Amino acid sequence: MPTTRRENAMQGRVICVLEALSVAVAVGAREDGGPAPLVWDFENGAEDWAPSTVDAGSVSVGVAGGGIGGGTALAVGGKTPKSFGVSYLPWHDWRGFTTLSFSVQAPKGVPNDLDLYVYVKDRQYLWYQTAPLHDKTTGKRTGSIKPGEWMTFTVDVSEDSTAWEPGGHEKAWNRSLYYPREFGFRFFSEKAWSGVVLIDNMRLEGSEPPLGVMEGGSPGPGRGRLSVEANTDTLKILDKFELTFALDRDYVSPFDPEVVDVQGHFKGPDGERLMVNGFYYQDYRRTLTQEGFEKLIPVGEPSWKVRFSPRKPGTYEYFVVVNDAWGQLRSEAGSFTAADVPGHRGVVRVSEQDPRYFEFENGEFFFPTGINMRDGGDHAEKQKGTYDFDYFFQRFDEEGLDFVRTWMCGWWAGIEWSEDYHSRYDGVGRYAMYNAWRLDYLLNLAQQHDIYLEITLNSHGQFRRDKFDAEWQYNPYAAQNGGFLASPSMFFTSERAKRMVRQRNRYIVSRWGWCPQIMSWDMVNEVDLVEGYSKPEVAAWHAEMARYIRSIDISNRLITSHICLYWGYGTELWDLPEIQYIQADAYWERESEKGMNKCWASRQQYNKPFLFIEYGPQTASLPIPANSWKRDFRVGMWVSNLMPTAAPGQFWYHREWDEHELYEYQKGLFAYNEGEDRRSMGLKTTPGTAKADDGRELSVQAMANDQRAYVYIYDYESMLFPTPDEVPDARRVKGGTVRLQGPKPGSYTATFYDTLTGAVVGTQDVECEAGGMMVPLPAFGQDIALKVTPR
Repeated sequence: MPTTRRENAMQGRVICVLEALSVAVAVGAREDGGPAPLVWDFENGAEDWAPSTVDAGSVSVGVAGGGIGGGTALAVGGKTPKSFGVSYLPWHDWRGFTTLSFSVQAPKGVPNDLDLYVYVKDRQYLWYQTAPLHDKTTGKRTGSIKPGEWMTFTVDVSEDSTAWEPGGHEKAWNRSLYYPREFGFRFFSEKAWSGVVLIDNMRLEGSEPPLGVMEGGSPGPGRGRLSVEANTDTLKILDKFELTFALDRDYVSPFDPEVVDVQGHFKGPDGERLMVNGFYYQDYRRTLTQEGFEKLIPVGEPSWKVRFSPRKPGTYEYFVVVNDAWGQLRSEAGSFTAADVPGHRGVVRVSEQDPRYFEFENGEFFFPTGINMRDGGDHAEKQKGTYDFDYFFQRFDEEGLDFVRTWMCGWWAGIEWSEDYHSRYDGVGRYAMYNAWRLDYLLNLAQQHDIYLEITLNSHGQFRRDKFDAEWQYNPYAAQNGGFLASPSMFFTSERAKRMVRQRNRYIVSRWGWCPQIMSWDMVNEVDLVEGYSKPEVAAWHAEMARYIRSIDISNRLITSHICLYWGYGTELWDLPEIQYIQADAYWERESEKGMNKCWASRQQYNKPFLFIEYGPQTASLPIPANSWKRDFRVGMWVSNLMPTAAPGQFWYHREWDEHELYEYQKGLFAYNEGEDRRSMGLKTTPGTAKADDGRELSVQAMANDQRAYVYIYDYESMLFPTPDEVPDARRVKGGTVRLQGPKPGSYTATFYDTLTGAVVGTQDVECEAGGMMVPLPAFGQDIALKVTPR
């Protein structure tokens, strides 16, 4: 059987013997490539050892005579009752060692209940401890410190050791010696005592080095059988089919496909063969702290998974292959059955009928109406996290929203970042399982509430050293953080960086590509704001990364990116066939939404879907009063809706949406849009002017073709009042006219809609002549919407 683990009596055991040893000597490098033994004989002092900060009785740490063989030993001074101890800060990769041994001598007169614990804090500060004087199974004490005698203890530290108990979490001992943060000894007694305990001849030995890169890119000569467990053998199409399995070996990096390549092979009911990549996984349990912040507790041993979502009904066959430096493991063939779901829509795609809009695979029109929810809080540690999404996704569902954009940012769902930002990160090429679990949870939540997601993979701040949300100081690719890029702009041209981004994208697609609720991958948020932006270099990077994602995403999910300063940038990306729809911000010239119209005018030449992915007040203008929030939201929503774009604008501020009850203003929009299908209508923005009976100029936003017109008329100043009923009588529109162009000459019906409720508030027969049409306006307080249709 393929294994790099020992299967002997050492596993899970602690051995205690009396010993009189000579001075230890460090051993050189091993011929098998494993780690050379590490020996602490304390003959040269006790550098990096310090009194334990978690034990109040800790007094001193140094060296003293009387060590084994007549040399010196680590001298740990302390007092009881309670505890004292000593800590060591290793910050070295200790993987590959299988045994820890050390000798302890307590002076005569120590309390007879003196107990000993050894502890390790792993790279993520997770605590593990072992009690050499206790039975591992029962926890009962089975040994005692023998005063005046040297006692030697040996503890199993191999990857599959069961000697270590987790403290404050539920994760099994696994990869815990990969750059541990802290290691130490603790002594406990309930009796009063003070003195010095000696520790000597501490050794890390054994050789089970993690597997490295496959030579020549091919698996080694070994062959074996892999056991996998399926989550079900029957499911509905588009649901998640998941295979889980364990591997009895450690890897230099479980995320590098050149080290370990996991593949799930599927054969569909029509004979189509599909392959998806597998991924490394750690489970967690959600909790809330007393302060109301999310805290995830790691649970159990890590595992490997393959996820797949059947898109056709019928029986599927599958098997899993694992390639690594040892060789190849292959599972037995299995099968499952996917039942059809009548009326299912499939995934979102660019419309085949009209490429300026979206539709589902079944041809149903999709007009995404939603909001941004970048994160579950903007502090890595102090945030509600997925609990925030619980609340807001429920609210979004209740209010009819069907689209949300969220980020894989460092403080929320990012998986690759610097440990200087937070200990859950591990630098380039190693991914945060904590945040990955969050995204798993979010996708399940999106399915529950039928919300479609745009996942933003990168953001501009990650590549800035100054203004615009600078985060370069935490970017693991930066040379100053141990990476290999001297400046942010090199991210888009460095071959090494691109290889690592492909690796990360492979993990992302492998883990989450199954989910039909993911509408699209957003390559970079506001990419034009990155430092040293180069149009050709950034465009080439987008094309390369998009092609790679397309090659591994069997759902052919949509790919986009995001421009902030639309007037200076964007064409270099939108010209790419790999970028399937266009996104821009709308934070400028908000009065009567002049900025939105300018942006749309500069992008309407593309035969691709376009949407304002962010709009709202600029953050520099905040705080603003509640009435300004309401006007900003309402006007931006209706103006963007009355452009021939692929969606109404997506508001940036989800908390203010809730706080100021802005959702109340969306009810009229949903009613106005109900039953409308913009595909193949040839709609274009069209000029419109409106004047109230008292001579006031009103703002008009309109789109039309030669048979229909859609119009929004509003008094921008009156929109500052929370509701139409609160507008003073002198400012109310008592009547007026709107002049429109677009429809061809003929007879039409003008239907007016209350923008708050969507109710029809009047109709008017009108005639259109060669020069356009004049439509009489009914009385209204702030705004009114209009549809013109043929009679």
